[in-house]
Amino acid sequence: MKPYFDTSVLIKSYVMEPRSEEAIENINQAGTGFPISHITTLEMTNALQLKVFRNEISQQAASRYLRAFESDIESGYMYYPPHDIGSIFLRAQKLSLDHSTTLGSRSLDILHVASALEFGCDTLITFDQKQERLAKEAGLQTH
Repeated sequence: MKPYFDTSVLIKSYVMEPRSEEAIENINQAGTGFPISHITTLEMTNALQLKVFRNEISQQAASRYLRAFESDIESGYMYYPPHDIGSIFLRAQKLSLDHSTTLGSRSLDILHVASALEFGCDTLITFDQKQERLAKEAGLQTH
């Protein structure tokens, strides 16, 4: 299995909340060296800032979690694979044309699925049911 982890799973491995244990177990099963996209980094950053906005965590905690995430990238635990961003967007556009009218897919979810496909992943691990349906339609296994 070559997994791609959606931010809905990754964030729960840093911030303890419902389904964190499941997220950590899924990530541990994947081992080290799994691909992420720059979209993941943006979403992780924004999700942490939204948690500050909602008074769920402090700004210091958000900064600490973001540093831990960045450290995991620097260590190779996660990595940005070489890719052509244009190819990801073209694939995302095709996914949108093929599936958004029936699934109601959101743009960032489509970009994650397109990234997984472009990176050669065979499995999308997500806690987002709509994204999971799109991934299945696109030919990915899900978990």
